Amino acid sequence: MTPTGDRSAVDERLRWAAQRLSELRIASDSFLPNVREDLVAAASVASFTFTNVPQSELGSMAGDVIHNLRACLDNLVWEIAPAAARSARTAFPIRSTDSGFTLAAARSLRGLPTAVIDAIRSVQPFVDESHGGLADGGGQLLKLLDDFWNDDKHRVSTVAVGTLSVVPPNCLPAGTSFASIARMPEAKREVRFKLQREDLSATVDVFMRMHFAVYDVIKRVRTAR
Repeated sequence: MTPTGDRSAVDERLRWAAQRLSELRIASDSFLPNVREDLVAAASVASFTFTNVPQSELGSMAGDVIHNLRACLDNLVWEIAPAAARSARTAFPIRSTDSGFTLAAARSLRGLPTAVIDAIRSVQPFVDESHGGLADGGGQLLKLLDDFWNDDKHRVSTVAVGTLSVVPPNCLPAGTSFASIARMPEAKREVRFKLQREDLSATVDVFMRMHFAVYDVIKRVRTAR
């Protein structure tokens, strides 16, 4: 039997992440109408950084969401693992290759039923939807979540950067004013959350999709137990 406390840890973290996501969306949306309009576009520039983003506040909120979503998955494995098999290595592995997952599972998923290990394997980034993976790129969202979590935890805090994007970028003449671009129907204002690595970037909508992916993982793994 699963202890009530273990199961509630997963559900409570998921609930808390959802609450913080709602707060993060409201905070981000309330910021966007107040951006400065004195920036000037260079030729072929598609993105503009807003200079008055409350980076520490929004970044900390995003970090809270990231940590709670990732912890949900580790708590899930702890919830299911037999007490005798639990250790400091008991965790939910996220790997980009099947071989990498197999090695990680041997350390992190000791004592779990085969059906549960198979369920965890099925949500990995290397398994696409056509082969039983998560829908809507859920496996890749888990990989992005894991990357954010590791960088935020070990290297540098998540920061918020406001951008005004226009696609395609080559539609912008050199010297186009910020205010002119902001009035374009193609222009999209958003707050993006970034880390030190240039390839790590996400919006509130992406975090929402991560939340749904984690929910799907919890449901799938608990069903398999």
